[in-house]
Amino acid sequence: MTYKDSLQLFFTPCCFLNTGTSPPSYSSSTSPQSSENSPISLTYIADSHAYHPRPLSTEKRFFLQIIRAQLQCLPQSQTSISDLLSFISTNWEAALAIAEEVRSLSTQYITD
Repeated sequence: MTYKDSLQLFFTPCCFLNTGTSPPSYSSSTSPQSSENSPISLTYIADSHAYHPRPLSTEKRFFLQIIRAQLQCLPQSQTSISDLLSFISTNWEAALAIAEEVRSLSTQYITD
């Protein structure tokens, strides 16, 4: 799954909370969802576009690392997929806004 042609997300959907149906009642020993998380991969892919590559700035790299760390700590069995996607989009939008502000400051003022 990609977001704004910048990020690529890989995850296992069945490990996340299914909000569409009510969960069946299981005893704690037969629960299909364990407390262990499956791997989640979030990769910046905009720098490899053939037509208009966009390099990963330091500011975006910083936020990408924070988002990745938060994804690894996310309790997947208690999180819906829509919450996962909302988390990524909200934080990446913040990263883009801050990167743009830093770029704007560096063109208007001497920052080094």
